[in-house]
Amino acid sequence: MRSQTAWLFLAVALLGLLVWREADRPWLAEWDQRFHAWIISNSPAPVKWGKQVVLVEIDDNAMEAQPEWPWQALDYALFLRLAEARQPAAVGIVPAIPESAASEVTYDGLLADLMIRAPRLAINAAISVQPDRWAPDETPAAELPVLSKVGGNVTSMKDYATVSQSSAERFRVLVPVGATHAPASRLIEDRVPLAYRFSGSLVPSFVAQVARMALNVAEQEMICFPGEEFAFGDKLELPVDSSASLVADWRALQFVERVSYFDLLVAARQSDQPGQEALLETLRGRVVLLGRTDAASKVRLDSYARPVSEAEYHAMAISMLLNRAWVHRSPWWIAIPVIAGGILLTLTVVGLSRFHALLLVPLVGVLYLALAVGMFSSEGILMPGAVAAAMLIFAFLCTWIKRAT
Repeated sequence: MRSQTAWLFLAVALLGLLVWREADRPWLAEWDQRFHAWIISNSPAPVKWGKQVVLVEIDDNAMEAQPEWPWQALDYALFLRLAEARQPAAVGIVPAIPESAASEVTYDGLLADLMIRAPRLAINAAISVQPDRWAPDETPAAELPVLSKVGGNVTSMKDYATVSQSSAERFRVLVPVGATHAPASRLIEDRVPLAYRFSGSLVPSFVAQVARMALNVAEQEMICFPGEEFAFGDKLELPVDSSASLVADWRALQFVERVSYFDLLVAARQSDQPGQEALLETLRGRVVLLGRTDAASKVRLDSYARPVSEAEYHAMAISMLLNRAWVHRSPWWIAIPVIAGGILLTLTVVGLSRFHALLLVPLVGVLYLALAVGMFSSEGILMPGAVAAAMLIFAFLCTWIKRAT
């Protein structure tokens, strides 16, 4: 009996350590990601979070009224003039801004003038690993800023090589540009990258550019150590993984204020009417993003209950950062009590009947889920999923093997 107990103890311990060590393998990492997405989506959002981001939506009504996409410089100029008049903390434009047709080229000058005057404005550029064979050959390369304060191992990061979509050159040279992985319909739904490796150098993401403006941090003060931390000067330090990313917390999207693009224009024209000035004042002192939220722009994600657009993804990420609501990965020592619990469970169920084991193992699984939700809600720590699943499966198999032999 002692020999059997020792072998079971050793087998469970080795299995737990092996799964923990290999947790970065794609199929194990996917299991952990799905488990963590479930934990996040089923945990209550902290009441202390605030609405620090306003998403100006190019929604279905806006697209029906002006279906020709992409919109022209005048549409962005109207938005930027309204936003800057309310002194926002920062402004971000998610869609790429094209050059206007020859008949409307004067609006390009108007937009460029407004962009020069905007002290905290960032625009987006989509990057990809391989050139987009569907993109026109004349697609220009964006001037992506390079992070100067970099350390750690950057060679393990995916190296992006091309800019697949960006604003016209006359606009992107005026304001800071932030990167986003492309295509937009394949968002890394459970990650928020703060930096990308582009042609061997690290460049800030669009989320990082907007966040550092809201925090009043200069571009050269951003510090990136993949696998360790990403710092916005001395204002904010964030723990990041080896890809310089945070775990996405989609609950932050609940704390994003939404304003329709056309409602904003109407409010500006009728500011003397009751309620209209209050609508415009929602922009004051907050991060203001402009982006599409119409049905055609949305994709369905495994980690969120409803389809979301690229603009909503960025709004969620920036809201998460400004609310200091980043998710902490499981510390290495958390595997020890999980493996110890697996050993105890296995030694217990081998002495039970198959019926009682069938009741006990799922019960322990439910209790672990409750513990994981509690740990995340109180401490922001995600418990390991793959290790716990391996412990539960092994304990159940041991019971069946014993009864069969």
